[in-house]
Amino acid sequence: MRISVEERLARARKREEQLEQRNILVENQAREAKKKLDSRRLFIIGELFCKHFPIALEITPGRSTEEDHLNFEPLDNFMEALAMCQECYQELEESLFGNQ
Repeated sequence: MRISVEERLARARKREEQLEQRNILVENQAREAKKKLDSRRLFIIGELFCKHFPIALEITPGRSTEEDHLNFEPLDNFMEALAMCQECYQELEESLFGNQ
């Protein structure tokens, strides 16, 4: 039995759609895995930061993004100043990567 050109095209389109759906699924799974890893990393970094700067735990989160920004602005300013201090930053970086 011979398959018509239309039927072959339909099968090819169906295979192409299946591959496209599979690629989308794989990409979504990879994106979710990265998001989960990033969230875990951020959580651990937050715990370590609070361990060494426990005063940060006294900051109360707000009920909105704007309120959070206002409440955490002093901490953000502190961290920005710390990052700008290259000598301090290099010492911190050496401490961080020297212990691995």
